[in-house]
Amino acid sequence: RPVNSAPTIGTWRFFLRVQMFSQSRSLQGLYPWSQHKPEKFYANKRVIIRISIACIFCYNLSAMAIHTLPVRIILAEPHAELREAVKGIVHRPPSQLVVAETDNGHEMLQNLRDNDCDLLILDLTMPGVHTLVSLKIIAAEFPQTRSLILSGKSEKVFYHRVKESGAWGYLMKEDIFRDLEKACRTIAAGQRYMTYHEDQRTP
Repeated sequence: RPVNSAPTIGTWRFFLRVQMFSQSRSLQGLYPWSQHKPEKFYANKRVIIRISIACIFCYNLSAMAIHTLPVRIILAEPHAELREAVKGIVHRPPSQLVVAETDNGHEMLQNLRDNDCDLLILDLTMPGVHTLVSLKIIAAEFPQTRSLILSGKSEKVFYHRVKESGAWGYLMKEDIFRDLEKACRTIAAGQRYMTYHEDQRTP
């Protein structure tokens, strides 16, 4: 779910000026009397201004609503201590919410069926259902859910297998405390976040 930024006030001022100018030119062309009866012309101009302001107000309300929607996260990690640590990091931004957590692959898939999920954070070596198998199921059944893999494997081959399976993110466990919050934010914004031990960032 991409999150769009609301236009700046300066942008809307420019838009409003262009709108007023174009509408005033149109009124002069459509209604020749506007050049001879300025009171009617300016009355129409005031209506145009009010409509434009109302449109801007409604757009800003919709933008605010988008920004207030939390990123819904399911956390799948077999190690209880690490799961608690990850949950604590994920809960730091008020815009993120853990809706379910589990320690095995079967329950993770059931959680996905029972909850609306924007971001799935899961361990590379989940018991029950292998993570690479889960990624294929997620891609087929839950295309709206983006996956971030937490890996304790330093071999590059695991990174490539996860990337080919359609995951949106790959983060080494040693980097969790430093980079997890950034990874969640990046993926929620619609960009991939793939790292492994040889390079901090892989395009």
